Amino acid sequence: MSSFVFPDTSKLVLLAAEIIYGDAADWMLMMASDLGVRTDTISQWAKARRTPPRAVIEQLKTMLHEKMAKGAKFAAQIEAALPRMVCPECSANLKVIQSPNGRTIDCENGHHFMEEPGAPFGPYVEKTFVLVPGFERRGSVVVGRNPNSIIFVLSREVLPADRDALLKSFNDFTDRLGLQRGHVTANGSRMRAVLRDNLVGRQPRELREWFDNECNRIDGES
Repeated sequence: MSSFVFPDTSKLVLLAAEIIYGDAADWMLMMASDLGVRTDTISQWAKARRTPPRAVIEQLKTMLHEKMAKGAKFAAQIEAALPRMVCPECSANLKVIQSPNGRTIDCENGHHFMEEPGAPFGPYVEKTFVLVPGFERRGSVVVGRNPNSIIFVLSREVLPADRDALLKSFNDFTDRLGLQRGHVTANGSRMRAVLRDNLVGRQPRELREWFDNECNRIDGES
């Protein structure tokens, strides 16, 4: 005489629901819709008051495989993203600096990357950021080779109050000249202001004057 142990199908239904629908409060409604049955039928299956047919368990297996395939694809996307979230020059951590005029990326060791033109950086949009490869000094202003990147570096100890004052002064300066605003960052004692605009006419001279005044102010207060 043959015999066999019939599976606990209520547990199978509950475990499938946990994996497929997570902790959704309306998982019975969602499962009923996916399986094409009534919600009270799902409830009775989950409470072992009724037993689902084998075809339903097979359908749950198919749904689980689809869920696992999506999870594997997402895991692969994460694996591909992680190496691109460190500096390609030195593998240091990166910080994305966002402003209404665009994004720049700085690494902890001072490498600076500018966003290439194109669609805005945002959801479902990946952008290329290009290293500003070395700087040339024009007077007291450090200018990146990217014409839209003009970087002022204050290589001195900068207190939090100085940072706030510099940011206000920088924004006042750009507003007065009708330039696109940039941003100010600090990495330890090194402070950096990035202007995202081209300079014309008298603006470079006024820029140098502003920068020299800020350096003198900070040195005088230190």
